[in-house]
Amino acid sequence: MSSWTEHVKAYAAKNKVSYKDALKSAGSSYTKTTKAKGETPKAPSKAKESKEAKTPVKRKKKEEKQEEMPEIVGKAEKHDKLVVEHEKKKSMEAIKKVKGKASPVLK
Repeated sequence: MSSWTEHVKAYAAKNKVSYKDALKSAGSSYTKTTKAKGETPKAPSKAKESKEAKTPVKRKKKEEKQEEMPEIVGKAEKHDKLVVEHEKKKSMEAIKKVKGKASPVLK
């Protein structure tokens, strides 16, 4: 029988609840044991403690992100404008080829 099962049965007997109810509530009082019965697991390693002790990474504030946006939007608008001009130029050339000469309306 696993140590968890033993713990749940002991919890149920101690608190006078059913096994089903003990399964739900015994988790808070359970400490995981190692393979040898009765031994508690090793203390957390220093690596885990040092990760918790590190200061959190400083993240950019919303205001800083908003300052970057106009530059990005400006570049995108410029790109869109160039694409539209290029497509317009291509369509004009295609019309000229079809008609053989430019129409007076398009000049």
